[in-house]
Amino acid sequence: MVNETAQHIWDAQNHPATTIPAKTGKEIPGAPTTTPLHRISYDATLRRQNRDTARAACQARWPNYSAGGKDCDEYPFSTTKEGAKNANGNYSARALDSTDNQKAGSRLATWYNDDRILDGDAFYVKVK
Repeated sequence: MVNETAQHIWDAQNHPATTIPAKTGKEIPGAPTTTPLHRISYDATLRRQNRDTARAACQARWPNYSAGGKDCDEYPFSTTKEGAKNANGNYSARALDSTDNQKAGSRLATWYNDDRILDGDAFYVKVK
């Protein structure tokens, strides 16, 4: 199960104003009713910058999150053009259980591969 990750994505899509970092008028893409996300597979630098930007937000809100068995989850995903680095605050970062977060990341990578989601491909995320 990836309940914490799913809840994080749902909150980001449905209640962006309650997410970290705080931003007035925050609009987070990726839900079927918004603009799509776009996969980045070749730009390792941007993926790392997306993760680093989200981690800085987690560190500011939960200074010792990693010591408590948590990872910093980001939505939109670090593997998307819409990730934290260029999102102008329109993203969400949350400290989640490490096992949950890593399992969700593994499932995302499997889905990219199995459904042939290629670099630049647009997609939406629906949380059930």
